[in-house]
Amino acid sequence: MTFLIKTLSSSLAWVFVDKFFRLFLVLASEILLARYLGPEKFGIYNYIIAIYSLFLVVSSFGLDNNLVKDLVNFPDQHHLLITSGVFIKLVAGFCAYFIATILAYYLNHDIVWAIALTNIILLFQWLKVFELYYQSQGNFKLIALCTSFTGLCFFFLKVSFVLQQRTIISFCIVYILELIVVGLVILMIYMKDKKILFQLNLMVIRRHLQISWPLVFSGIAVSVTLKIDQVMLQQLAGSTALGVYAAAIKLSEGWYFFGGLLTTVIAPKIYFLHQTNYLAYKNLLQKITAYLFLLALAIVIFISFASEVLIDFLYGINYQGAASILKIHIWALFFAYLGCVQAIYWIAEGIQKIFLYQNLCSAILNIFLNLLLIPEYQGIGAAWATLIAYGLPVLIVPYIVPRAKFLHQIHAGALQIVFSIISLKVDKKKNGLN
Repeated sequence: MTFLIKTLSSSLAWVFVDKFFRLFLVLASEILLARYLGPEKFGIYNYIIAIYSLFLVVSSFGLDNNLVKDLVNFPDQHHLLITSGVFIKLVAGFCAYFIATILAYYLNHDIVWAIALTNIILLFQWLKVFELYYQSQGNFKLIALCTSFTGLCFFFLKVSFVLQQRTIISFCIVYILELIVVGLVILMIYMKDKKILFQLNLMVIRRHLQISWPLVFSGIAVSVTLKIDQVMLQQLAGSTALGVYAAAIKLSEGWYFFGGLLTTVIAPKIYFLHQTNYLAYKNLLQKITAYLFLLALAIVIFISFASEVLIDFLYGINYQGAASILKIHIWALFFAYLGCVQAIYWIAEGIQKIFLYQNLCSAILNIFLNLLLIPEYQGIGAAWATLIAYGLPVLIVPYIVPRAKFLHQIHAGALQIVFSIISLKVDKKKNGLN
């Protein structure tokens, strides 16, 4: 147990430094880009990225968590699992690229060529498989070093493009290259460490397809929930409204990485405990939920009070309306963190279909609310739509689905931990005053 804790702490430290460093670089480059392009052109840029993001999950085919789980449970079959993962992601990537480009033509044919160029990233999602292998081994240090160094190099390239006053398409190309280069670097390291043995097994592929298809549709629903607001803002309110909205949610969604970070690092251990020690498995899920709740609470309070100052300082006078959007959108952080923990639970228990139903509810609700609110309230309406669409399904579904009753205990145990931590801090303050 001590060994697992030390390994987890070491992994978490490396992933935290990497994610935080890259988050800083992304936010810094996005702020520079927003100031340089202005709300209208910044809105067009984010519209292009949103179309790609909508189809990213199709190219991934919902395979990531299940592949990590199998690599943890069947390490002697890693060549077979990696080959199957590459094959599935490669085929899915071509399908995603074709569908995304056709959709882009009908939505906005004026910039379809820029969207088609950016969507090339979808064809390279198979490179993610090798990162997942190192993730299953707990080797987050390697991933962190590769992604941080590459991110730093491309950050300086983006800054130089801003200084050179390059066009939107130039920044789209940089966006593409950064993601591809990271994958290629990790692939080269893998090839140096191990030989790639192509062991394609149709039975393994069929098994992965059967397990992953609910996660594909679930992932599509998540992508719709995350990105459809930006696509609909562009279609219903225009590029300027989207640019202001995108500036606000950069400061909101940037915090999501903490939830993804903790659950990504802890996922292999949760899958292991699910097989070996169910009580420890339950306790760990409760602790993660409690800590993420407290973290979200601290972030929401900070952003709610500092939103006007942050928007004015970072983006300038052209983005003043973003502060009101940010104050609303940041509250979705609670439900985003809770959803991260629930996603691991669905996979560990093998009930991915419930995850699908939950995310479908979020996506449908988000589309309906955006259609209702954006025409009149624009970015503020989109922020409310996101908050409600995130929150209701995450809170309600576990309490109406019989097979998800175990989550009741997770939530109750997490709240007890939260109250005990807060009470302990209050008692310490009182004792200090006395």
